[in-house]
Amino acid sequence: MSSSNDQHKGLLICKDLFFQSQVTSMATQAGFEIEVLFDPSQLEGRLETGGIRAIFVDLSSPGIDINGLVATAGDIPVVAYGPHVQTAKLQAATEAGCADVMPNSRFSAQMVDVLKTHLG
Repeated sequence: MSSSNDQHKGLLICKDLFFQSQVTSMATQAGFEIEVLFDPSQLEGRLETGGIRAIFVDLSSPGIDINGLVATAGDIPVVAYGPHVQTAKLQAATEAGCADVMPNSRFSAQMVDVLKTHLG
């Protein structure tokens, strides 16, 4: 059964508890819902239940295979963010076909706009 908020629901793959709470709090304030997925290997099973409009992924989370993640996401846009010094990971996310790739600082500073763009 779908909730009325499904059209505004995002999935966050991030192991940083502080950042998770920041993203979910800002999303709630902006009228969106963010579900946190701790283990990227659970993505396929979670997507089968439906209702996800965009996936936000912390490239510094352990176990992230960005190519596999984008392939699993299919038509669902993937927004990747990570430390600006991890240029290889950011470049790999761009090459994998992520809808948006940005350093943590930009994601933090423009979070509401990024959420609106991909969930609004």
